[in-house]
Amino acid sequence: MVGNHATTDATRRARQVAQVRRYRMAKANMPTTIRYWILNASRVPVAVTDPVEWADWFECHKDERCVANEADAVHGWRVHTHFRCFVDDGDNAEPPLIWETVVYGGPLHGHVERYTERDAAYVGHGRMVALIRAHVLRDGTRR
Repeated sequence: MVGNHATTDATRRARQVAQVRRYRMAKANMPTTIRYWILNASRVPVAVTDPVEWADWFECHKDERCVANEADAVHGWRVHTHFRCFVDDGDNAEPPLIWETVVYGGPLHGHVERYTERDAAYVGHGRMVALIRAHVLRDGTRR
């Protein structure tokens, strides 16, 4: 029984140390010109100001941030659509553009589109995949 308490105390202490590290890193790396966002239980974006809350959510919700991901290894492209989790105030978009589709490889490598809503991001993802497939069919684009 004593061994279990020691293990529990050590585990609790390790979690506290990790949380302090995350807080310090997040606070040091969170520029004031950037607004940070998380998704609540209903997947609605919520602005946050606490760096620990944001860092913890970001670390633990990778699957929830992904909207869609599609790839074609034969032709060497991937389209990834996700929740951005932060917005640079320099873009001045209201509502903020917190959803993003990015193309890696293929004929539209580096193309980025941003959206204000998850549904629009999902539609944009499908449109981008269709556009790349049309390019590949027309041009026979390879890696």
